[in-house]
Amino acid sequence: MNQVIIAEAENWLKRSSTLLGAQRASLAAVTPALMGILSESRARVIGLGGSPGTGKSTLAHLLRVVLAHQGVKATVVSLDDYYLTRGERARLAADVHPWLATRGVPGTHDLGMLLSDLEGLLSGDTRNLVLPKFDKASDDRMPKRKPWQGPAPDIIMLEGWCIGCPPLSLRDSATAINSAERRRDPTGIWRDAVRVNLERYAKKLHPLLDLRWFMAAPDWDKVVLWRWQQEQGLGERKRLGSRDEVRDFLAAYERLCRHMTATCEDWADSVIRLDRNHCTKLLHPGLNK
Repeated sequence: MNQVIIAEAENWLKRSSTLLGAQRASLAAVTPALMGILSESRARVIGLGGSPGTGKSTLAHLLRVVLAHQGVKATVVSLDDYYLTRGERARLAADVHPWLATRGVPGTHDLGMLLSDLEGLLSGDTRNLVLPKFDKASDDRMPKRKPWQGPAPDIIMLEGWCIGCPPLSLRDSATAINSAERRRDPTGIWRDAVRVNLERYAKKLHPLLDLRWFMAAPDWDKVVLWRWQQEQGLGERKRLGSRDEVRDFLAAYERLCRHMTATCEDWADSVIRLDRNHCTKLLHPGLNK
């Protein structure tokens, strides 16, 4: 059975991803173990977090396809689709801090909408369920939302960069971590807003997650490189013109990404570690403590 799953995974990755051969093989190789975890745990909501560029969306959709081959209906819900509209973030920037106009950190999502949609999917009552779609090219939510079609899923893969992130302490957020924070947030107002909203996410969202998985990058420079490579693949939709621009854009993500990576073996049920070549290895923290 494992070889069948690996073959299915490799075939899908070859058709639907930009991963290279060794990268596809390593991700396909951990797929049977992840499928086994889903089967044994009977989890309904899996939170999949990880730094930008680690491959969360690819893994989530891969599992959706492999599950479908086994007669299990899964759906992928992306945290990115729940960003506040550009107008809502502009008001947030005016009221709290200018940097909150930039999407990304906790506080720039419509958490209420996400929780409502998850509850609708979990209850099985999807008659009036309409899921949002965010357009990153225009940096705004698309005006037409997508009505749900068909029955409710058996499994929900909730993927997003800060999904599962544990709260930060005051001490952890006291000092600027990069030049962008020093330049844009010298008094710490933005950092404090992120910390408070992260606590809100943990309190309201984490109880809905049956499992928390994390895709761990080897270092921050690789996160910047992988995100830059993703940007290169956007063609005319590319918004960031250099790796320095990518690094500056990711500066808002860096603190929480480093925090999640440093602590993931304490809070994640499974860690999918990536080496410097973007090949994956699965770790179960609970078995290694």
